[in-house]
Amino acid sequence: MDFAGNLTRLMDRRGMSQADLARATQLSTAQIACLANGKTKDPRLSTVVKIARALDCPLDALVGADASHRRLPENRYNPDEATTSADEARASAAPREYSNRPPSPLEKALSESLKELMRVHEFDEVSVSALCDHAGVSRRSFYRHFLDKYDLLNYTFYQDLSVEIPHHDDWVCWDYMPEICRAFESDRAYYRHAYRVNGRNSFREYATTRMFPLIAHDLIGCPVSRKVCDAFIVQFFNVVYDNIENWIRNEPNTTAREFAQSLRRNACIFATVLAETASRPPRDE
Repeated sequence: MDFAGNLTRLMDRRGMSQADLARATQLSTAQIACLANGKTKDPRLSTVVKIARALDCPLDALVGADASHRRLPENRYNPDEATTSADEARASAAPREYSNRPPSPLEKALSESLKELMRVHEFDEVSVSALCDHAGVSRRSFYRHFLDKYDLLNYTFYQDLSVEIPHHDDWVCWDYMPEICRAFESDRAYYRHAYRVNGRNSFREYATTRMFPLIAHDLIGCPVSRKVCDAFIVQFFNVVYDNIENWIRNEPNTTAREFAQSLRRNACIFATVLAETASRPPRDE
């Protein structure tokens, strides 16, 4: 069976119309129609990847066994490719802006279902079908609200860490730390698995997007170049992020309050020691 036949069969199986698939992939309805009726004979791999993710199927199911060497890109974080500037951090941000309005009953049900499933399973093991079955909603309803399961994951992060923890103009990043840690502590099992989601749409990516401007605001007026400041913010954030991840995974007996106090205290100690050593006259002078 050709691509058009495979696509039509999978859409029928999942109860998705061409408009539903266009919405889920952010392709135009005309593009989907051309693919479904066979007018587009050789679609781009990037287009096939978007459709495969929306239909929650392997590429082989769309393109056939003869293209079995084509695989979905792995969602892995590579520390050697970590963000090193503000521009890169902003470029990697989640593409969607979410509203501050209260979640609808369907959005809330799907978000809670995601959390419940991720308390037991890795994110990669949770399919859109499983989410819909658990929440008692149809796949069509899911795709009317979210592009894919990664979009739902980012929406859930947003609700927990941006809506439930509101922004305060007079707070510094350390004022947010106890609130963030309490949110993690309240649902350790879910966040333990959330931390394992790597690469694009990962928790690290979302947290970078959320925390970068907060730290940058604290450093306004710092007498160094923007490039140097941006690089420091990213490296500082990564240290804090990794410490929180270790706490979530490996220190179940340490409370959020204790951890936040320890993190802040250690930051003060290291900053003081580094300032003292860096202020000493160089030996070659």
